[in-house]
Parts: sequence; C-alpha cells; structure tokens
Amino acid sequence: MAVEVRARQWLAALVIALGVHLGALAWLPRDTDEPDEVHAPEGVEIVLAGAPEQPAEEVEETEEDEPDEEPEPEPEPEPEPEPEPEPEPEPEPEPEPEPEPEPEPEPEPEPEPEPEPEPDPEPEPEPEPEPEPDPEPEPEPEPEPEPEPEPEQQQLEQNPIPELPEADELVEAQPEEGTPGTEADVTDSYLADIHRALQGEQRYPRSAERRRLEGTVELYFVLNADGTVEEWRIESGSGHGVLDEEVERMIDSVQLPSIPEEEGIDRLQLTVPIEFRLR
Repeated sequence: MAVEVRARQWLAALVIALGVHLGALAWLPRDTDEPDEVHAPEGVEIVLAGAPEQPAEEVEETEEDEPDEEPEPEPEPEPEPEPEPEPEPEPEPEPEPEPEPEPEPEPEPEPEPEPEPEPDPEPEPEPEPEPEPDPEPEPEPEPEPEPEPEPEQQQLEQNPIPELPEADELVEAQPEEGTPGTEADVTDSYLADIHRALQGEQRYPRSAERRRLEGTVELYFVLNADGTVEEWRIESGSGHGVLDEEVERMIDSVQLPSIPEEEGIDRLQLTVPIEFRLR
C-alpha cells in the first residue's frame, strides 16, 4: 500500500514539472528577422524618390553618430519551480493495544461442610458371667478296713456252716411278681401324662440361659404304682453340669401320675430324654 502511494506522488510531481517547463517556453520572445528585401508584387513598379545626396563626410558622420543598436537582452527564463516536496507518508497508526482481559473473579470459597455428628458410642457389651464351675464329684468313701475276726469267728470259720441256697435261686423258685414293666407295656396316653408331669417340673437354669447352653439328658428311672420314683440315674449327660443338676433336682421333686390298674403292672421302668433348648 505504501509503495503505491509513493509511485503516485512521484508521477504527480513529474507532470507538474513538465507543465512548468512548457509554460516557460511559451512565454519566451520570438526572434523576428526582418527580411533583407521587400519584394513587391509582380506587375507593379514603385519608384522611390531619392533623397538629396549628402556629402560623403556627413554620411559617414551620421553613420558614426548613430550608435549600434544593442540587441534586446533575452528574457531570463523563469526559474523552474521547485518540485513540491513529496508528502511524507502518514505514519501508520499504531494498533490500539488490546484491552487487558479483566481478571477473573476469584471463586468464592466453598463453605466448609458441617462436621458430621459423632455417632453415639456403642454400649459396651456386658461381660458374660463366668461359668459356674461344675460341682466336683464327691469322693467315693474309702472302704472301711474289715475288723480282724475275733477268736469265735475264727472257730466258726474252721467249722463252717453248710451253705444255704442263694437268694436268687429262691426267687427263681418263686413265681415272678412285681417285675417292672417297660414302655411297651403301657398305653400312649399314660406315657403322655408322665411327659407332661416332667415338663411341668423342668426349669431352665438362669446361668445356662445366659451362657446359651443347650443339651439333652437321658434319664432312667423306676416308677412305683403310686407314682413315686423308686430309683433313677442319668444314662447320658448333656455335657453341661448345670443342666445335669437341673435334671437331678427335677426327678427328686416331680410328682408323677400313679399307674392305672388297667395297665396291669405294679412298676414301670423308663428312659426319657430331657431336652434343654433355647427359643
């Protein structure tokens, strides 16, 4: 773009200078050379009257007196106009500085989250009670030493009395009476009455309940006709002394139903499972 502007300026200056020169040449005076002779038109004669002759001396004086005509000085050529100075190119406008970007506003700090409420401390579990020690079995009594036989007894031993028949042999000789019956000898309804009586007396020991102890005890007993227990024993324990002790207490305290006459027996032997189960 700047090159085109300068070329146009130079061309304009050149045209102006050329015009000035042509104007100066037009104003210069022209040299008009007078013709030496005037030619008259053909066919016409012109007679000029001659002037009186002057003496030669006068002619010479006049010639001497007349000064030579000085040629007119040529007009000085007009000075060429100085070419107009080329206009300085306008300085290109400086580009406007780009506006600085406005600083981004600082983000507002996020509110601190509210502290979560501390959970309530879990209650410490109550310590389980120490298991009650199983009762130590009672020591069997040591057999007492037999007293030394007195002299009379020694004499009896030397003269032994003839042996009498054993009691078992006497029983066999007698007719069988009072032999305990079994579960198969009684009706189901009577057996159900016995189980209900045992369950009514059964208690779950608190210590066993706290310790979540469970088990089954196999109880053997012999029942008389009036409902009393003649003898009993634990055939199989539960593995927990506290449960076995409860069965012992139960069989000593329970009142069982008497044997009905229609059952046809005087005694009854049974083995009953006593269960301890937590619900």
